[in-house]
Amino acid sequence: MRMKRLDPIPLAFSDPETVEFRAATHALSEAGRAHRIDYASGSLTGLLAKVRAGVAITELTKTAVPKDLTILRKPASAADLTSWLTT
Repeated sequence: MRMKRLDPIPLAFSDPETVEFRAATHALSEAGRAHRIDYASGSLTGLLAKVRAGVAITELTKTAVPKDLTILRKPASAADLTSWLTT
């Protein structure tokens, strides 16, 4: 399933103070893409529910990504983040 282009990009993270959150928001800011925290929870189940519903993206370690989700690769152009929005 492909998510529609969302602006600002909705993010789901366990905690806004994590390295993952900071890296993701920094990359989005550098690319000039607006973003917002859509969901914050220490529950991996909750984070995955948001991603599976196609309403947010998150950053996980590779080993934590379930087989039914797609690992998003950095697009050729950092400004074109729409290719990141797939589940």
